[in-house]
Amino acid sequence: MVIGLTGIILISYSIFIVGYIWYIALIFAVAGLFFGFIHGTSMKIMLDYGTAEDTAKYSTINEILIGIGFGVTPIIAGYVVEVSIYPVFVFIIICGFTFLVILVYLFRKIKK
Repeated sequence: MVIGLTGIILISYSIFIVGYIWYIALIFAVAGLFFGFIHGTSMKIMLDYGTAEDTAKYSTINEILIGIGFGVTPIIAGYVVEVSIYPVFVFIIICGFTFLVILVYLFRKIKK
């Protein structure tokens, strides 16, 4: 999860800085790898929680939230891109960094 979020933050930052269309297309292809890391890790976590409590509640909630995200995100992004495409990448950088800090904090808390 940390690797995926770090990769997404770096990719969004580089797109924001460079702004060249072919570079953006190539980076989006690479970003799919990091999104896959995040999705795979979240599924593993939810399945582990579900196995520990003998329920499918956590994996169901995870899939519902992912489905809502896939449905709502293009609509919101479409409105934002009409103004300018770069605020989307700034938003991804800020959200990714925030989630990364939260995950690192929670991970340290679990290890103790």
